[in-house]
Amino acid sequence: MFPLWSSGILLAILGVVICFAVGGILIAGDSGRGGGLMAAFIGVVIVGNGIIHFLIGLALTVGKQFTNKNT
Repeated sequence: MFPLWSSGILLAILGVVICFAVGGILIAGDSGRGGGLMAAFIGVVIVGNGIIHFLIGLALTVGKQFTNKNT
């Protein structure tokens, strides 16, 4: 099973790549600057989502470590 915190890191890194790819596609067409602005917004949302995944996964992992009783 893939841990939630590592999927958050992966999503945050790939969000930047997706942002550049979408921006390059939209600017290459006749969209102009509006396409680049929307690609930047999409990238910020994807990276923010990845950071939220990372923080939630980290909190769950730390919480499990404190509540785990090895007796």
